[in-house]
Amino acid sequence: AIVPTQFKSGTTTITITAVDSECLIATTTFTVTFRSIPHPPTIAMVSAVPVSVDEDKTTADSTTNSKLLEFIVNDVDTGPASVVVTADSGNHDLVPVANIQIGNQGAASTTRTLTITSGTHQFGSTTITLTATDPTGLATRTSFTLNVNHVNQPPTVDQAANLSLAEDPGQQ
Repeated sequence: AIVPTQFKSGTTTITITAVDSECLIATTTFTVTFRSIPHPPTIAMVSAVPVSVDEDKTTADSTTNSKLLEFIVNDVDTGPASVVVTADSGNHDLVPVANIQIGNQGAASTTRTLTITSGTHQFGSTTITLTATDPTGLATRTSFTLNVNHVNQPPTVDQAANLSLAEDPGQQ
C-alpha cells in the first residue's frame, strides 16, 4: 500500500526492482500523484462552557469578573488567517447577532476571541453557534450554551412636577 503523509500532496516516482535466484534484474518505474483534497477548517472552544453572564453585562465586562471567551481556528490547507468566523444566536431577543463580536478575525494567530452582550433586560439560555469557513467554502460549526442570569433591577421613579397649592384648599 502506498500511503502519503497526512495533509500532504504532490508527485513522487517509485522504482520497483526484482531480482531472481540467478541474479537477473528487472526494473520498472512509475509516478504516483497524490492530489490535494480540501479539508474543512477546525474550530474548538478554549473557554469553559456553558458560559454564564448577568443580564445587561457582557462576557468581557470587568464588573462581572469575566473575560473574553476564547476559541481556536485553523485550516491545514490555507492557515488560520484565511478562516472567516461567523456567529449566530438561537434566541435573537436574548442575544441579538449584532451583540456577538468576534475578535482577531483574519489574524495569523489561531486564537480568536468572543464578546457577547445580552439584549437589554433579557435573561434565559440560548445556543451560540460559531461557524468557521475557509476560502473554498468548507465550513465547520461548534455550539455552546450561554446562560444569561436574571438581575433584580431597581425600581424607577419619574420626576414629579412641582405643585403650588393654596393654603387650606380642601381636597384636591
